[in-house]
Amino acid sequence: MINFNNNNTYPIVIFPDYIKQASSSKVKFEEVYPNVKRPSAPNRKTIGDDKELKIIVRGIGCGFFFFAGIGFICLLITDIFFDIKPETWKSYWFPTILTISILFGILTIFVGFKGNDIEMKKSEVEYQKKYSIYLENLKKYNDLVSNVNSEKFQYRERHNRKTKIFENIRKQIFYNLEILEDNAIKKGISEEFFHRYLLKYSDIKVYKSIKYSYYYPDLILVKSNVVIVLEIDEPYTNDTKEPIHFDNTDKNRDDYFISKNFIVIRFTEEQILNYTEECLEIINEIIECCINLKSYSKSYSFTKIETPKLSYQEAFDLAYNDSRKSVPDKIKRLEKKYF
Repeated sequence: MINFNNNNTYPIVIFPDYIKQASSSKVKFEEVYPNVKRPSAPNRKTIGDDKELKIIVRGIGCGFFFFAGIGFICLLITDIFFDIKPETWKSYWFPTILTISILFGILTIFVGFKGNDIEMKKSEVEYQKKYSIYLENLKKYNDLVSNVNSEKFQYRERHNRKTKIFENIRKQIFYNLEILEDNAIKKGISEEFFHRYLLKYSDIKVYKSIKYSYYYPDLILVKSNVVIVLEIDEPYTNDTKEPIHFDNTDKNRDDYFISKNFIVIRFTEEQILNYTEECLEIINEIIECCINLKSYSKSYSFTKIETPKLSYQEAFDLAYNDSRKSVPDKIKRLEKKYF
């Protein structure tokens, strides 16, 4: 997880939230397979007490209707055609018809239960088929889940996701970024020097004269869709000797760039001029950590050049003593060395 933020000492390095999230958040199964759901187990059909009751009631009903219907027909026939009195009919035929009706009701109940047994056996066979299919599908689903949760898959998918996120962020930034003519913005000599140095000794794309909203970043660096605002902080202005870049004077500026998804890196002018190669090493380390989604920690180069922020009094004293008067000569020596 990229959770390194250093804003108390120089170099100042601040990562936006999207990089922290891209490096730490787990790729969820639903992201990779949005249409794949966990298979549901089939329901096994059972005969309930209510169905048993229905079969029994149906048998009793059939027996009753058989008794009533057959009894009425027999009574009607014997009365019309055979002139048998009801009393006589009841004596001879009533027990027989009642017995047959009871047997018919019992037979109906037996057939009902038998039919239900056959239905249940068919249902069980169908259930076993569906359950076998369910187990196969569940195994496939679990295999997919295990694959998604594997370290290798997570690493690959996080990088795929990172690539898309970084590309979209770069497009958003450059949509609002205004690239100006080189002479449109007055640049400090240290910025001009480091711009030339980066062009010659790195494969980073460097933009010098840019405007973003109402800010004019010193340099914009881009590599593999990682976009960095690089600021080179002098202790005071050359013209007015006004102290600048002390304590937290740049916080609002940094917060704005972070909110717009820039990575912010700040070096002091002294670091750029005295440790030029180390500054580039640190930039490359930070870019590589973003590309590989690895946590950043202070390297040897970082700790070698690390220096505290200036207070207002320290910046004022440097301005009073005109500590930057040697900068032009120092840059001339560096230009001879590197160019």
